[in-house]
Amino acid sequence: MIYAASYRMLQSQDQKLFLSEQRFAIDEALGQLPERQRLAITLCHYQELSNIEAAEVMKISVDALESLLARGRRSLREKLAPMREHLMGKMDDE
Repeated sequence: MIYAASYRMLQSQDQKLFLSEQRFAIDEALGQLPERQRLAITLCHYQELSNIEAAEVMKISVDALESLLARGRRSLREKLAPMREHLMGKMDDE
């Protein structure tokens, strides 16, 4: 019983570390985006605004917002690609 509880606690700590590393990598990559791309992604993905709402906040068209989101996502994928294998490998270990 004690061993199982300790094992679960260690797994939980590993998961917290993994999530912390993942958040740090994403925050670093987001910080490197141009301001308007970062704002578009933040509004839509973190603040969960619709594209229409986010476009209104940014005072741009929905088409312009969608373009910013597409460029921002593509840039994030490229910036996070080197970390992907590292992060995915940790998930496979669990």
